[in-house]
Amino acid sequence: MSSFALFAAIIILLPTIQQIVATQVPIFQFDDPYQCRASSGTYCFVSTLRRTPENVRTNPRRLSVHFRRELLEWGLCTKQCGGDVAHLTKADRALLKRPHFSTSNYSYPDHYFPERIYMEKLFGDLMQVCVNYRLLALYNVTGYPDLENCITGTHVPWQFFDWYGCFFYMILFTSIISFSMCNVLDLCGYKIVRAASIRRNWIRLTRYGTEDNISEIRCIEGLRFLLILATIAFNCFMLMITFPVDNPEKVEQLLNHPLVLNVLSCMFWIIPAFLTIDGFLLMSHFLNFREKRDDFCARYFRYQFVNRLVDSYPLYTMVLLYTSIMDTVWGGAPSVGRYLMMTREARFCRKNVWSNLLLVNNYPSTSLEMCYAPGWYFAASTHMFVLGSALLCLTWVFPKTIKYIKWTVPIIAIILPGVGAYLFPSAPLPPLQLNDIQSGFMYQTWYRMMYLPTHMNAGCYLVGMLSGYYTHKSKIVEVCLFRNKVYKWIRRLSFPAVLFTACTPFLFYRLNIVRPGLFTSVYAILFNSSSSIFLAVCLLQNFRNIPRILIRCIETPLFIIPTRLSFCLYVIHPIVLRWFLSLGDPRDGFELVKYPLLFGKVFVITFLLAVALFLFVEEPARNFFGSILLEKQARGERETPRRVRIAPLEMSLRY
Repeated sequence: MSSFALFAAIIILLPTIQQIVATQVPIFQFDDPYQCRASSGTYCFVSTLRRTPENVRTNPRRLSVHFRRELLEWGLCTKQCGGDVAHLTKADRALLKRPHFSTSNYSYPDHYFPERIYMEKLFGDLMQVCVNYRLLALYNVTGYPDLENCITGTHVPWQFFDWYGCFFYMILFTSIISFSMCNVLDLCGYKIVRAASIRRNWIRLTRYGTEDNISEIRCIEGLRFLLILATIAFNCFMLMITFPVDNPEKVEQLLNHPLVLNVLSCMFWIIPAFLTIDGFLLMSHFLNFREKRDDFCARYFRYQFVNRLVDSYPLYTMVLLYTSIMDTVWGGAPSVGRYLMMTREARFCRKNVWSNLLLVNNYPSTSLEMCYAPGWYFAASTHMFVLGSALLCLTWVFPKTIKYIKWTVPIIAIILPGVGAYLFPSAPLPPLQLNDIQSGFMYQTWYRMMYLPTHMNAGCYLVGMLSGYYTHKSKIVEVCLFRNKVYKWIRRLSFPAVLFTACTPFLFYRLNIVRPGLFTSVYAILFNSSSSIFLAVCLLQNFRNIPRILIRCIETPLFIIPTRLSFCLYVIHPIVLRWFLSLGDPRDGFELVKYPLLFGKVFVITFLLAVALFLFVEEPARNFFGSILLEKQARGERETPRRVRIAPLEMSLRY
């Protein structure tokens, strides 16, 4: 009797069970790329919408970490698809064809993939029929396929050798020839090739100079190096969870944990921390220079700006050009992982190379599809350096304005994120939606409107400048902070504010708080500024009395080497990470135990490449362009040294 009842229940619930099973369509599905290549097939990437799309990127209804179930990303082999649909009649094929949505906000623009039109003519109809045939046969659903691109067994003809590649290889070959000749002359005893001497550059890297004996410098260097380590670890995890896998539900389950949500959200404080340190160093060096010279010196600001570009821009340009052509550098047939991790990124950089080179790539109007994540921070930091220098110039010419500027301008800048959260329909914190992470947040309103623009990060930089101002004043006993009631309240509330902000991001995913209002605006201000204010207070407190334990930990000269490689580590690690992930197979499953191994391999290779970049690119370019530009700027200025790393008492402002 029980068996009959069970059988009857199954018969009754069979339609419901079929419907439930039919909705579990795999988000990622990839045919065997090696078998496809062996059969001389073409491998195509198809994005399929299962229903009419909604503009969820610009008008999110709720916060969620899950993949969008209506969007499928499949990799199909033309040979296998041809065999699957060979028995279908023309009438059946016509029924399975569905036009894709050209304005779905899920597909990349055509100008990034000029070969798409050609591939659409060859395989567009086949992909539409094949995708809908598989969906209908296996899951009883249909969709609207959109062919993104195809790769063949050999390099495709549209990977043309444009000016990006010409410029990059011209610099590379010229550098190799110059380095070979210069190092031979250096070994022979000639001293006219100091800039390109590997031996001399290695001495500069490992030298323990007099400026390294100052504990303040080493603390700032160490803090920045730790932040870069956190950046590499964060980017390793983010790219790892966005790489297509066979079990995406395991990634969703991991991100649903409140602790993971809070930690990943707080990782977005790394950039504000960098900017706070930059502002602190800018103000500290300016006040040190101001003590030696009372009359206004416009050449000082020109010198610092040129020195900043000389320190950072050549290496940044070299890595950016390589990012634009990295999909064509590696020999052999292109793989699925290489396309997902390298080709897309390179295509975006090709179209946005000028906005990246001109350092205007952190605004939506100048860079529609973002590429090379370190570039936008370099642009924002440079903008804030110019703005901060303008404010310092104003206070130097009109000293009485400082009492109005030092509080009003930072407060206005701190309030800007709250105004942005009210004007733009987005959450006050980073939405960790897996599809948005997969596209690098480039279409996310919060990322483009509230995280990238310079004016939204101005508060962090100005808070750092304010901290540097009071640090300097407290050293020369011009101000007693412990008697200042405002400072007392800021010092008492900074840590509770950071703790509250760090422990509450998961609530926005549970309660779906995304509508603009007073609460979201206040929380946006806290999320964007609380960490910077807390760091500024820590710098202000610790620079007056650095703990002895911390000083002992960084006394060794070996500590200087990784800190001098900070900028090289920062600019090269995205390429190394993408290269490692490009070796993966999207048919494999997600396993968290792979993360420590991935981070270790990425860091070791990045460190070795950073040493090479320092010896062959960064230090030679700094010496060469510095000898040309900085000596002209410093000519006739006894107070301004010719060989200065931005500050006599602080580290180089490379970011």
